Formats: sequence, C-alpha cells, structure tokens
Amino acid sequence: MRVPSVGVASLAILTFAGCRAVQSTFNTHGPAAHRIAGLSEFITIVFIAITIVMWILFAIALKKQGGTLAEHAPIEIGGGQRWIALGGILVPLIVLTVIFVLGLGLLRDFPIHGMHGASAHAAMAHSMKPEIKITGHQWWWEIEYLNDDLTQQFTTANELHLPIGRPINIEVETRDVMHSF
Repeated sequence: MRVPSVGVASLAILTFAGCRAVQSTFNTHGPAAHRIAGLSEFITIVFIAITIVMWILFAIALKKQGGTLAEHAPIEIGGGQRWIALGGILVPLIVLTVIFVLGLGLLRDFPIHGMHGASAHAAMAHSMKPEIKITGHQWWWEIEYLNDDLTQQFTTANELHLPIGRPINIEVETRDVMHSF
C-alpha cells in the first residue's frame, strides 16, 4: 500500500510544481508570440490526433487473430505497398507541408517582415535599430548602450539594465564562442 501513496504524492508534487507559468508557449505577450502560440496549439492538436490514430492501429494489429502459416494464403509479392505509400510517405508529407506553409505565413507577423515600400524600409530600419548591443566573449558579456547622441553611449560588462514599460531592440553577437543569451 505504500508504493501507490508514494506515486500519488510524487504525481501531486510534479503537478503543483508545474502550475507557475513563467515560460509557457501559451502565455503570450505580443502579436508575434500570440501567432506562434496559435501554430503551437495547431501542431499539438495534430500530434495528438495522429498519436491517437496510431495507437488505435496498434491495438487493432495486436488484437488481430494470429495463426499458423498453413492457415493463411501465401504472401502476395505486390500487396501492401499502397498502405506504406499512404501511411508512411503521403500523410507525413501533407502534414509537414501544411505546418511549413503555416510557419511561412507566421513569419509575416514579425516586425522585420511587416513593412513594405521605400518609406516603410526607412521606418523599419529606424524601428529595428538596436538600442543595446550585447557581445558574448569567452568569460563575460560586453553590453553597449547605443544612442544617436554619442555622449549618451557607454559600455558595461555583465550587467544589463532595461527601462520598464517599453520594448527594447537588442542585438546579440559573439566574438569567439557560441552563447545563449
């Protein structure tokens, strides 16, 4: 009786540990993130539907009565390729193509793809101009605060200060190593 109670307690702890929505695909902030969450939900639903169909097919295959070779006709050389082509090639190709096309449409929601025309390119260049440039070095981060007024530009190390209540464009690069920021 002790093993089930330990399992239930472990499951409860894991359930309550996941209640905080710090980084969630479904907790979006901004139009691009909202569209990414919509595509993620669609992909999740498609994955669940395909998984259910596959488990049903597995159950049918396992439940099917077996037998001996003497009871069955010989295997046809030309049989079964249609199911392999449909289930193993055509269906995944269709699903992946739909997800790819939806992903391409999703890219239009990002600011860099949202402006067209000569004056729009100038507006885009100004709106996408980084205010902070972060460079990853082997053991530290170089943080440059950029400004059109050169007297307001300065550089710090390993410490990032951001204003509250407004978006900031940040450019991240590396000199000598691969970093995640």
